[in-house]
Order: sequence, then C-alpha cells, then structure tokens
Amino acid sequence: DSNEQKREPFPYEVDQEGEQSHPLNQHTDIARKLQRIRSLHLECVHYEALDEIHKLEHYIRQKYDEKLLLSLHQHPRIRLIHTQIAVADNMLRLMTSSEDDWKLVKNDGQWTTEYKREADTASHSFRLCGIGRVQMINVLAIFYEMDLIQNWMPLSKESYEIQQLSLYCKCGYVRVGACWPIQDRELVLFGLGFDDLKQNNKFLVCFDSNVEPHRHVLHKFGIKLPEKPHNRVRMDIKIGGMLLEKVENDMNATKISFVWNIDPGVPLPASLLNRVVGQMAGKLLGSIVNGANAIVNDEKYVERFASNQEFYDSISKKLEAK
Repeated sequence: DSNEQKREPFPYEVDQEGEQSHPLNQHTDIARKLQRIRSLHLECVHYEALDEIHKLEHYIRQKYDEKLLLSLHQHPRIRLIHTQIAVADNMLRLMTSSEDDWKLVKNDGQWTTEYKREADTASHSFRLCGIGRVQMINVLAIFYEMDLIQNWMPLSKESYEIQQLSLYCKCGYVRVGACWPIQDRELVLFGLGFDDLKQNNKFLVCFDSNVEPHRHVLHKFGIKLPEKPHNRVRMDIKIGGMLLEKVENDMNATKISFVWNIDPGVPLPASLLNRVVGQMAGKLLGSIVNGANAIVNDEKYVERFASNQEFYDSISKKLEAK
C-alpha cells in the first residue's frame, strides 16, 4: 500500500521481540498462518485475528503436538493480541454489567447517565448511552486527532499526542481546567481501537491510563511520558472506552455508549460527584455530537482526512459496505 511505503512503521508494527526468530517459523505452514494473524492485528481487526488464532490452535493440535501449542501461546504477537483483547473485554464487561449495580443519574430522553460507586476503592464508574445524529467516522476523528481534543471538549485547556504506537493505537495527554480552588486535572491516556465493523457493525475504542501493557514498547523506543507538575492532579482511568454501533438504514446516526472507571485524584462525596457528573456528562455528549458534526467544515480535519487515507478510507469503506 502506497501509504504504508510513505511512512515509517509504528512501534507496534515493528516485529515484536523474538517474533522473527521464533521457533514456530521453522514450520513454513505455521509461519504463513502467523503472518496472516500479524496482518490482521496490524489492521486492528483483533476479533478476526483471534478467530485465526483459534483455527491455528486446532491445526497444531491435529498435525503437531502440545509442545508446539505451548510455543504458540508464548509467541510475542499472540500474547500481545490476547492482552489487548482482554482490555476490550474488561471494558465491555463494565459497559454491559447488570442494571442493578448502576444508579440512574439523568435521562433527558436522548442520553442516559448512570453512576456506580466501586466498593473498597477510590474509583467511581460512569456509563453514558444514547443515539446521536452524527456519522461514526466523525466521532472517531475527534478522538483520533488528539491534539484537537482541546477544541471541542468542555473545560479542556490542553491536549496533544505523545506518540502514535500503531495505526489504531495512540498515547496522548489531556488537561482539564476546573474552577478555583480545585486544581487542574490531567490525564495521560492510551487509546486503542478495535475494528469490528465487518462482522458486527461496531467499533470499540478503549482508553485508559494503564502503562503496564505498553511498558515494553515505550522502553524499547525510548518514549517518555510527561512528568506531573506539582500543582496538578493526575487522574487515573482504570477502565474506559466507547462503543460505536451503526444504526440500521441510517448512515447519519450512531449509537454511542461510554463507560469509564476513574479515580478523580481527590476524595469526593458521591452526592457531589453525582451532581457534577450528571451536568458534565450531558455537556460532554452534546459536545461530542456537535464537535463531530462541525468537522465537516473544519479545514484542520479536512486536511487530516486527506493526509491519513490509510486510516480514514479503510473505515469509510466498511461503513458504506452495508
């Protein structure tokens, strides 16, 4: 692909430690299947890659032995795919967890906002859901272009991309301003996309502050995360993400579900948090829909779409396919 030739490979596209020299590559039939899994992973169709992993497991069982199967489970690319899918599963578990645990904070007829206090932790969970009159690709764009988040997100004072790790994985920074005497809050986020459009008309984006799954690649490529200034509080998103789903027969509508489990960095009474979040959530969703609809006439985004056809065109084609 001409786009891929034009750019340097992203850190996660470079062969994982020991991937090329892995003993499984001595078997040309297995090596070919591993190459296929790698290609699917780099396109971020994780669930299709997982299907191929299951097929390969079955193939090795039939043709080889358990020792080779163990070797497959220790393969660096296979382990990375499983780690990333576990992040998505975790997020979806919170998003679809039983209604009994959640308290409805607000329902304005279009969006519902729910809250859940996590027992024995300083964390709080929030869930927002509704259908917006907005095209899915535009919602993806306003999050993907991390440096432009400050242009549409309420109270955002600063945002920038720290490093792009793969076509669908980025690390970025967002600072949110509060009213005096509350200090500014900042977030260092890892965003990871899961393209499930072809099979299930869905696109998942996980975003959290967990460095651990990426520590190896950050270290290998010398990627430094920003230090925290003493006058700021850094929030911690343990699980977070959004699920975007196509609305049948309507390209201009998207079902949007958000969930996050967050430590706000300061003990707050649930009643105050409920009130603030109830107000903020409605504003946030409104800003997402308005911000995403406004990009059509925004030359910055028009330019980004044109210069990154590798990302935007592949998604557009899948959205138009059904």
